[in-house]
Amino acid sequence: MGQTLKSRIKGALRSVTIWFNALVGAAIILLPDAATSLSGLQPYIPHNIFQWTMGIVVAANIILRFHTKLDLKDKS
Repeated sequence: MGQTLKSRIKGALRSVTIWFNALVGAAIILLPDAATSLSGLQPYIPHNIFQWTMGIVVAANIILRFHTKLDLKDKS
């Protein structure tokens, strides 16, 4: 059990999908005022920019998931 967990963690460090999601998660946590800051720019940007941004993030996750063929423990 311990070796499986260790190999999964090692594989996670090599996973592009996990790195992408970690960066997106960090951006959400580190930029809590982004929504309020961007609201001042609302007249100058398309009204659905947030929807497009979230759509791009979801699409990137789907593409990365299809790219992933190995279990995390097999990536080590």
